[in-house]
Amino acid sequence: MTKTITLPLPSPKLSPNARIHWAQRSKLVKAARTTARLIAQAQGVSSATPIHSYRLRFIWKDNRRHDRDNSASSAKSVLDGIADATGQDDADWLFYGVEFGEQDKRNPRIEVIVELIES
Repeated sequence: MTKTITLPLPSPKLSPNARIHWAQRSKLVKAARTTARLIAQAQGVSSATPIHSYRLRFIWKDNRRHDRDNSASSAKSVLDGIADATGQDDADWLFYGVEFGEQDKRNPRIEVIVELIES
């Protein structure tokens, strides 16, 4: 069974290519992680939602070229927030890649599509 968790796009300042002060980055990481946890919980994610694997779908507001590796890296805080909501270690989840969906100027977002462990 799959579940899609829809979240706002991570800040561009969370990209590995961003050159910002470590303290500013730390605040952004903490905020993104907390936001992801709260949104995931609001979408029904809990310790009763054991995750087996996931893939990331980025819906950008424009058709600019985006790098899949940097996109995945910028989503680290988002995944940590989802892991906090489940009580699992995201290191145990299988990663099935990054895809880019159709652009959406009004609602850019990241969709984390998770495959749940069925009991």
